[in-house]
Amino acid sequence: MKVKTLPLIFLIAATVASQSIGDEIWVEFKNVYSKSYDSIEEDLSRKLIFNENLRKIKEHNRLYDIGEKTFTLEMNKFGDLTTEEFKKFMTRREIFFGKTLDAVQHIPHSDNLLTSIDWRTKGAVTGVKDQGQFGSCSVFSAVGALEGLWFLHNSTLVDLSVQNLIDCFQDECSSPDGVFKYVSEHGINTATDYPTDGKFGKCRSDEEKAILLGVKYVDLPVADETALASAVANVEPVAAVINAGEFSFQFYGAGIYYDSNCSPSNLDHSVLVVGYGSSSASDYWIVKNSWGVNWGQAGYILMARNKNNNCGIASMASYPYL
Repeated sequence: MKVKTLPLIFLIAATVASQSIGDEIWVEFKNVYSKSYDSIEEDLSRKLIFNENLRKIKEHNRLYDIGEKTFTLEMNKFGDLTTEEFKKFMTRREIFFGKTLDAVQHIPHSDNLLTSIDWRTKGAVTGVKDQGQFGSCSVFSAVGALEGLWFLHNSTLVDLSVQNLIDCFQDECSSPDGVFKYVSEHGINTATDYPTDGKFGKCRSDEEKAILLGVKYVDLPVADETALASAVANVEPVAAVINAGEFSFQFYGAGIYYDSNCSPSNLDHSVLVVGYGSSSASDYWIVKNSWGVNWGQAGYILMARNKNNNCGIASMASYPYL
C-alpha cells in the first residue's frame, strides 16, 4: 500500500511546489510595481489574469526562440490587466482619423534619404515620460515634437510642460494637431515654470513665460512611410498616431515589432518617431512611447518599417514648425 501511495504523495507535493512558485512570482510582481487590491477576491482575480498573461508571454517568446517572431515580450506593470482593460486605461477609443484644415501638407523629399537617423544622438529628444492614468498621449507625443523644434531653433534641449497642457488644453479626443493648434494660440511653459504634479488641476499657465506662440504644423500624406522617413530625416522628430491595442504591444520587450493583426486604421495612441534604421532582418522606426522607462526598450519600441504601414505608423503623422 505504501508503494502505491507514493506517486500520489509525490504528485501532491509537486502541485503544492508549483503553486508556491506561482505565488512567489505573483508576490514579486506586486512588490515590484507596488500593487495592492481591495479584497482577497480581487487579488485572486488579478492573479488569474497575471498568470494567463504570463503564459501567453512565454508562448510568444518560445516562438521567438525558434525564429517565428521578430520581437520578445516581457512582463511589465500592465501584467494584472486584460488587454481590454489595458486599452481602456492606456489608449483611447479612437483618435479622430483625418487631416486638419489648418495644417500645411508635407511635400516629401525622398531623393538620397539617409539610411538611418536617430535624433537622440543629436540631442533633440528629452527623457521618456510616463503618462500614468492621464490618457493624454497626444499631449506627450506633441510635446516631444515641440521639444525637438525648440532644440533645432535654439540649440538647447528644454523639457516643456506636459502638465501645462493637461491642465489647460483638456481635450483627450484630440490628435497631436489639436495640441499644436492650442500651443500656437496660447504658447507653452517649460517644465521648470510649470512643474508636473501627476494629476489634473486648474490651469495656472504663465502667459508671460509662454514660448512657441504662433507655431504651425504640417500633416504628412496618409499611410506614406517614405514621406514619414523624409520628414524624420530632413526636419525633426515627428508625432504619429498608431494602433497600440494589441496584447503584443502591451507587453513588448525588445526586437523589431511586427504584428499582422495590428490595424493601420484603428488608431488609439500617440507616439513620437525619433528616427529609423535597418537591421539584417528588417527596416524599423525608432519610437518613443510615454509609458515610462520600464516598458519596452527603456521606454522605446522599434516598429517595423516598410511593412504596409503596420499599426498605422504613417497613417496620421505630423510635425510643428516656426
